[in-house]
Amino acid sequence: MAETIEAVRANCIFINGAIAGVDANRGPTAAHRPDPEITRHRYEESIGYGRHLGSLVLNMAGETQVKPILNIAHARAECLVEHPLILGLARSGLMPHTLLRDGRLFKTVTEVGYLELGDRFRAAIFPGEVLPELVLGGGAMTAALSWDGTDFVYPSMREMVGGDLTMFGLCNDMLGYILPDNDYAMVFVLKERQNSNQELITFGRSIGSTLMGTFESLVEKRILRYTAHFGRMGDGHANKKSCNGV
Repeated sequence: MAETIEAVRANCIFINGAIAGVDANRGPTAAHRPDPEITRHRYEESIGYGRHLGSLVLNMAGETQVKPILNIAHARAECLVEHPLILGLARSGLMPHTLLRDGRLFKTVTEVGYLELGDRFRAAIFPGEVLPELVLGGGAMTAALSWDGTDFVYPSMREMVGGDLTMFGLCNDMLGYILPDNDYAMVFVLKERQNSNQELITFGRSIGSTLMGTFESLVEKRILRYTAHFGRMGDGHANKKSCNGV
């Protein structure tokens, strides 16, 4: 992707969005292959996927002018390390995360951020690969589509901020997949469900609610100073009393 964009002397900074994982192995479909008889390797699928994304970026048209405002705030989050495989790797020193003991439990410290650029652009800054429903709502956040048949305890991030929101994932830390608590299943039952890759590489059942709760508190407590002077941000941003960001 970067090579495609930089080939025309444009700058490229890639930030992982709310896409969970990108599976490059899309099967022997012929539409994206120069020769339908050739089955590409997975790394070649990844290269083709990146080049296609790069071409989409280069074909984007138009710019939006925003007010010269940059606000950003971060908050500390302590996440339980509940997944036995991740806990074992961390305790053996094979992962870079520092573990904190809390009785019989283990935690690791990370951070969540919230960014506002101008009066139109907002982004959540999360330390992992976020499932899209945590940003947009629906999906596994609902009882009908979750593993345990219950609703997730928090609203979507869009609901929290009152409008559109972009996800900046894998920022400042790497905690694997971030999924709703109600859609988490332990390793020994994964064979009973499909599309379970997320549970294999996540810190545990409570990772979603911990980080979502931290983000909600951050949005509520760090209402940024310009709202007192410029009013609402976009369509639906609450005009609350301002306080200082960090």
